[in-house]
Amino acid sequence: MEISGAIPLLNVKQALLDGWKRKDIEHPRNGVHISDLISCSRKVASSRLDPNPPPPDNSQIRNFMGGEWKHRALQELLGPEFSCEEEIRWNGITAHRDAIWKPGGIPTAIIEFKTTNSAGVSGKPYESHIRQLKAYLAITNLSFGKLFYLYLGTNMDKLFYEYAITMTEEEWKEM
Repeated sequence: MEISGAIPLLNVKQALLDGWKRKDIEHPRNGVHISDLISCSRKVASSRLDPNPPPPDNSQIRNFMGGEWKHRALQELLGPEFSCEEEIRWNGITAHRDAIWKPGGIPTAIIEFKTTNSAGVSGKPYESHIRQLKAYLAITNLSFGKLFYLYLGTNMDKLFYEYAITMTEEEWKEM
């Protein structure tokens, strides 16, 4: 429906797509990120080599926006003993931990937030999420973290799932 007069028609989806492009231009993702190491290498390479990447599809937009909103809300509620979304660099790898618990100012544990519609997290965390958290632990020299899932599915018996993850002696030796 066109609005009469001098007021232009507002296209919110286009504004979001334009914002997505601006974000990529103003803050390009250079170098190697933890997510690159735990994702499909073919997909990562293809997206990096494409000089004209396609615009994000609806699924990518939904996942990005939903994740951003939920992460920000959870992080704002944590309080002063937590530091959120700090960028860290290690041997050419960039990482953004969701939160680090710092009781008394001492880094003690990393918390990685995940949102999911799958009830599969009720039994165990996803392997790729464990790998991501352990990579954060390794580059920050910590041995304990938590995967914290916010369940968005229709069965609302339980909203949160939390898993303690530790680095074993063998895993430290492999690093």
